[in-house]
Amino acid sequence: MKLGVDKISQNRPLNLFVEDIYRYSINEIKLKQELENLTVKDCFEWQEVFSFDYCTYLFPENRKWCITTSENFDMFLCCKSEITSEITNKFELELFPVKYQEKILP
Repeated sequence: MKLGVDKISQNRPLNLFVEDIYRYSINEIKLKQELENLTVKDCFEWQEVFSFDYCTYLFPENRKWCITTSENFDMFLCCKSEITSEITNKFELELFPVKYQEKILP
């Protein structure tokens, strides 16, 4: 996943939004809900802190794509339709449409 994010981010800064950050506490670190201007390395270091099991949204400034993580669920990569072929070429992923309010089971 990290290699694909490296490719699509093109060394531009990324943003990470963390839901319910108040539930997470590290005495030495004061965490913010919105982390901005991160490198890909920074993003994955934060995900490791959260054990990839926290509700997060990783996205570039232009918001053309977003990687989501959630408790007890796989990562999802969502993108705008105009960059689907670019994403397909840079990641080796299974792509499928998700309809509004569709239930997705693990």
